[in-house]
Amino acid sequence: MDNVSELKGKYKKIYFGLVCVEDKEICCLKKSEFDKLIENRKRSAENSVESSYAILITIKHGASFRAYVNAAGSRGRYCGEKITIPRKNFPDALFL
Repeated sequence: MDNVSELKGKYKKIYFGLVCVEDKEICCLKKSEFDKLIENRKRSAENSVESSYAILITIKHGASFRAYVNAAGSRGRYCGEKITIPRKNFPDALFL
């Protein structure tokens, strides 16, 4: 997280490109979306401190991406709302 915070001070916009090689898809996550997901995870973890986070992306055929994080201490149970990201968000989001 420290590295991401350092980048925020240097650049106006930050995006995360998540690549699915198998399906040849790229999901473009804005910094604000990234922050929201991490905050969801932190709230579910309550007082425990985590050194890394896993952001999960799912996509169904013909649908948009869904980004989410699992609740702390639970597999298969997400916390907060899933974020919907259009398939065509990349590369257009980079130039807005």
